[in-house]
Amino acid sequence: MPLTSFSPTSENRRILKKFDGKFTVEVLDRTALKESAAFKDCFLTYFADRHGQSVMTKERLEGILATTLPLRGLRYAENGVEVAYVLEIADGDFSHYWFSCYDMAYAGSSLGMWLMLDAVRRAQGEGREHLYLGTAYGDKGRYKMNITPLTFWDGDGWNADEKRLKRLISEDPK
Repeated sequence: MPLTSFSPTSENRRILKKFDGKFTVEVLDRTALKESAAFKDCFLTYFADRHGQSVMTKERLEGILATTLPLRGLRYAENGVEVAYVLEIADGDFSHYWFSCYDMAYAGSSLGMWLMLDAVRRAQGEGREHLYLGTAYGDKGRYKMNITPLTFWDGDGWNADEKRLKRLISEDPK
Protein backbone atom coordinates (compact mmCIF):
# COMPACT_ATOMS: atom_id res chain seq x y z
CA MET A 1 0.00 0.00 0.00
CA PRO A 2 1.23 3.50 -0.70
CA LEU A 3 1.81 5.02 2.73
CA THR A 4 1.64 8.66 1.69
CA SER A 5 -2.06 8.23 0.88
CA PHE A 6 -3.09 6.37 4.05
CA SER A 7 -5.64 8.03 6.27
CA PRO A 8 -7.51 5.98 8.91
CA THR A 9 -11.17 5.30 8.24
CA SER A 10 -13.73 5.73 11.02
CA GLU A 11 -13.50 1.97 11.68
CA ASN A 12 -9.69 2.20 11.78
CA ARG A 13 -9.94 5.08 14.29
CA ARG A 14 -12.32 3.04 16.47
CA ILE A 15 -9.82 0.17 16.61
CA LEU A 16 -6.86 2.49 17.16
CA LYS A 17 -8.66 4.14 20.07
CA LYS A 18 -9.44 0.74 21.60
CA PHE A 19 -5.77 -0.31 21.88
CA ASP A 20 -3.59 2.82 21.64
CA GLY A 21 -1.58 3.34 24.81
CA LYS A 22 -2.38 -0.14 26.12
CA PHE A 23 0.91 -1.82 25.20
CA THR A 24 4.62 -1.25 25.45
CA VAL A 25 6.48 -2.09 22.25
CA GLU A 26 10.03 -3.38 21.94
CA VAL A 27 11.92 -3.95 18.68
CA LEU A 28 13.75 -7.29 18.63
CA ASP A 29 16.53 -8.27 16.28
CA ARG A 30 16.88 -11.73 14.74
CA THR A 31 19.12 -13.00 17.54
CA ALA A 32 16.66 -11.93 20.25
CA LEU A 33 13.83 -13.63 18.35
CA LYS A 34 15.83 -16.86 17.98
CA GLU A 35 16.60 -16.87 21.71
CA SER A 36 13.09 -16.00 22.93
CA ALA A 37 11.15 -19.05 24.11
CA ALA A 38 8.16 -16.75 24.78
CA PHE A 39 8.15 -15.57 21.14
CA LYS A 40 8.39 -19.09 19.74
CA ASP A 41 5.67 -20.39 22.06
CA CYS A 42 3.31 -17.52 21.21
CA PHE A 43 3.99 -17.85 17.48
CA LEU A 44 3.55 -21.63 17.26
CA THR A 45 0.52 -21.71 19.59
CA TYR A 46 -1.21 -18.91 17.71
CA PHE A 47 -0.74 -20.53 14.30
CA ALA A 48 -1.79 -23.97 15.54
CA ASP A 49 -4.93 -22.60 17.18
CA ARG A 50 -5.87 -20.09 14.49
CA HIS A 51 -4.76 -21.74 11.25
CA GLY A 52 -4.01 -25.40 11.98
CA GLN A 53 -1.06 -27.41 13.24
CA SER A 54 0.57 -27.86 9.82
CA VAL A 55 0.55 -24.19 8.75
CA MET A 56 3.46 -23.09 10.95
CA THR A 57 5.70 -25.88 12.11
CA LYS A 58 8.73 -25.41 14.33
CA GLU A 59 10.91 -26.13 11.29
CA ARG A 60 9.17 -23.45 9.21
CA LEU A 61 9.59 -20.92 12.02
CA GLU A 62 13.29 -21.77 12.31
CA GLY A 63 13.59 -21.26 8.55
CA ILE A 64 11.94 -17.84 8.81
CA LEU A 65 14.33 -16.87 11.59
CA ALA A 66 17.30 -18.09 9.51
CA THR A 67 16.43 -16.00 6.45
CA THR A 68 18.92 -13.39 5.32
CA LEU A 69 16.12 -10.86 4.76
CA PRO A 70 16.24 -7.74 6.97
CA LEU A 71 13.98 -9.25 9.64
CA ARG A 72 12.87 -7.57 12.83
CA GLY A 73 10.31 -8.41 15.47
CA LEU A 74 8.10 -6.28 17.64
CA ARG A 75 7.05 -7.48 21.06
CA TYR A 76 3.87 -6.02 22.52
CA ALA A 77 3.35 -6.32 26.27
CA GLU A 78 0.56 -5.28 28.61
CA ASN A 79 1.56 -4.67 32.22
CA GLY A 80 4.82 -6.52 31.57
CA VAL A 81 3.09 -9.59 30.08
CA GLU A 82 3.85 -10.39 26.43
CA VAL A 83 0.66 -10.53 24.39
CA ALA A 84 1.65 -10.17 20.72
CA TYR A 85 4.49 -10.23 18.23
CA VAL A 86 4.88 -8.94 14.70
CA LEU A 87 7.57 -10.02 12.23
CA GLU A 88 8.48 -7.46 9.59
CA ILE A 89 10.93 -7.10 6.75
CA ALA A 90 12.08 -3.48 6.72
CA ASP A 91 14.58 -2.01 4.30
CA GLY A 92 14.86 1.33 2.55
CA ASP A 93 11.52 2.80 1.55
CA PHE A 94 9.66 -0.51 1.94
CA SER A 95 8.29 -2.65 4.79
CA HIS A 96 6.54 -5.99 4.69
CA TYR A 97 4.16 -6.87 7.49
CA TRP A 98 5.05 -10.56 7.32
CA PHE A 99 3.49 -12.37 10.30
CA SER A 100 1.71 -11.51 13.50
CA CYS A 101 0.61 -13.59 16.45
CA TYR A 102 -1.07 -12.88 19.75
CA ASP A 103 -2.40 -14.47 22.89
CA MET A 104 -5.65 -16.19 21.92
CA ALA A 105 -7.38 -14.46 24.85
CA TYR A 106 -7.50 -11.49 22.44
CA ALA A 107 -9.20 -13.42 19.62
CA GLY A 108 -12.22 -11.54 18.33
CA SER A 109 -11.08 -8.26 19.90
CA SER A 110 -9.66 -6.65 16.72
CA LEU A 111 -6.12 -6.80 18.15
CA GLY A 112 -4.85 -8.30 14.87
CA MET A 113 -6.24 -5.34 12.92
CA TRP A 114 -4.72 -2.93 15.44
CA LEU A 115 -1.31 -4.59 15.03
CA MET A 116 -1.55 -4.05 11.28
CA LEU A 117 -2.66 -0.43 11.68
CA ASP A 118 0.21 0.11 14.11
CA ALA A 119 2.58 -1.26 11.45
CA VAL A 120 1.17 1.26 8.96
CA ARG A 121 1.82 4.13 11.37
CA ARG A 122 5.29 2.80 12.22
CA ALA A 123 6.25 2.55 8.53
CA GLN A 124 4.94 6.07 7.92
CA GLY A 125 6.90 7.35 10.91
CA GLU A 126 10.06 5.72 9.55
CA GLY A 127 9.60 7.55 6.25
CA ARG A 128 8.85 4.43 4.22
CA GLU A 129 6.89 4.83 1.00
CA HIS A 130 5.22 1.39 0.82
CA LEU A 131 4.01 -1.30 3.17
CA TYR A 132 3.16 -4.75 1.87
CA LEU A 133 0.42 -6.30 4.02
CA GLY A 134 0.59 -9.78 2.52
CA THR A 135 -2.12 -11.59 0.62
CA ALA A 136 -5.77 -10.74 1.13
CA TYR A 137 -7.14 -13.88 -0.46
CA GLY A 138 -9.41 -16.20 1.50
CA ASP A 139 -11.78 -15.31 4.31
CA LYS A 140 -8.99 -14.82 6.85
CA GLY A 141 -7.39 -12.08 4.73
CA ARG A 142 -10.58 -10.14 4.00
CA TYR A 143 -10.04 -7.74 6.93
CA LYS A 144 -7.11 -6.16 5.07
CA MET A 145 -9.63 -4.47 2.80
CA ASN A 146 -10.39 -2.16 5.74
CA ILE A 147 -7.07 -0.39 5.18
CA THR A 148 -7.13 2.08 2.32
CA PRO A 149 -5.79 2.85 -0.16
CA LEU A 150 -5.18 -0.84 -0.71
CA THR A 151 -3.29 -2.07 -3.73
CA PHE A 152 -2.71 -5.71 -4.56
CA TRP A 153 -0.60 -7.73 -6.94
CA ASP A 154 -2.89 -9.26 -9.58
CA GLY A 155 -0.24 -11.34 -11.32
CA ASP A 156 0.61 -8.64 -13.84
CA GLY A 157 1.09 -5.56 -11.70
CA TRP A 158 -0.14 -3.55 -8.73
CA ASN A 159 -3.88 -2.97 -8.87
CA ALA A 160 -6.23 -0.72 -6.84
CA ASP A 161 -9.54 -2.17 -8.13
CA GLU A 162 -11.32 -3.17 -4.90
CA LYS A 163 -14.18 -4.85 -6.78
CA ARG A 164 -11.69 -7.12 -8.50
CA LEU A 165 -10.01 -7.95 -5.19
CA LYS A 166 -13.39 -8.77 -3.59
CA ARG A 167 -14.15 -11.09 -6.50
CA LEU A 168 -10.76 -12.79 -6.20
CA ILE A 169 -11.29 -13.26 -2.46
CA SER A 170 -14.74 -14.76 -2.97
CA GLU A 171 -13.41 -17.13 -5.64
CA ASP A 172 -10.46 -18.31 -3.54
CA PRO A 173 -11.07 -21.92 -2.44
CA LYS A 174 -9.26 -21.47 0.90
